[in-house]
Amino acid sequence: MMKRSVNAILSQIGYEIRRIQIREESPGFVLHRYLNSDGSFDYEKYRKIQEDGNKRKINKVWVNEKNVAFLSNYIKSLIPSPQFGICHGTRRGKEQEWFRKYLSCEVIGTEISDTAENFPYTIQLDFHEVKPEWIDSVDFIYSNSFDHSYDPEKCLNAWMSCLRKGGLCIIEHSSFHEPGYASELDPFGAEISLMIYLTTIWGKDKYGVRQLLTAPNKSNSVSYLNFIVIQRFWQSRSKKGSVAGAIVGHRRVLSPRLGASARHIADAWQGVLAAGQHCPASVLSDFRFCSCGFDAVGSFRRSSRG
Repeated sequence: MMKRSVNAILSQIGYEIRRIQIREESPGFVLHRYLNSDGSFDYEKYRKIQEDGNKRKINKVWVNEKNVAFLSNYIKSLIPSPQFGICHGTRRGKEQEWFRKYLSCEVIGTEISDTAENFPYTIQLDFHEVKPEWIDSVDFIYSNSFDHSYDPEKCLNAWMSCLRKGGLCIIEHSSFHEPGYASELDPFGAEISLMIYLTTIWGKDKYGVRQLLTAPNKSNSVSYLNFIVIQRFWQSRSKKGSVAGAIVGHRRVLSPRLGASARHIADAWQGVLAAGQHCPASVLSDFRFCSCGFDAVGSFRRSSRG
């Protein structure tokens, strides 16, 4: 009643009271928004929160060296002689330090805070931005900080634009990256099945999920720790098929015996189908459940020869 009365008075001089929504939410997805009083994006607020959070946690290291060693072996199995990699949102720079150790190639890290200058092989940069010389030139990208993105679609598309054809983007996703943990500091939260759905939508036949890996080492503080491996396609597959054929042809693979996570991912693909979206059949034609996750190796090898 009070709000309506005040708005009635303010409307006479061209104003009104409006509630600004600072969280975009839907089932399995949350995105915190940084807004000015007029509802426009407040980038400076986002940057300050990220910089302050970085300095507050500067002595904490999330990445695990054994997991980096595991990922390095995985990368080498697909890219025998990687030359250049980027790790985004690295805080103390352990990611690039360990990838350099295990891959023996050039690897740098980005960090939005000015603390970047205190750590080797680290540059200060907002990871939503890319340097022109990186475009089509990076063998792999790794990050456990995707939840710090204010615009995950923009962010992932920026990262994927840097990859060579066939290059890999590896996003670490744990129970801490789910919607319930989203906040001002960690604005983006999504269930892992929805991450696969979103990647399909955002990829627009230019890239897609190749494999879902289970981390060999995880903290007791998280219930699961996975690596979402996203690969840039060698060529657009927009005319080669759609999600429909892949789901219908391989629904038997994602059977109840594979457990809840597999069924959730199957449901996510059903969502893609319901939305009428297309996904390269080359990614899904051999989509199967294996000991290390969901794999599309055979199909991608066929497309890579094309």
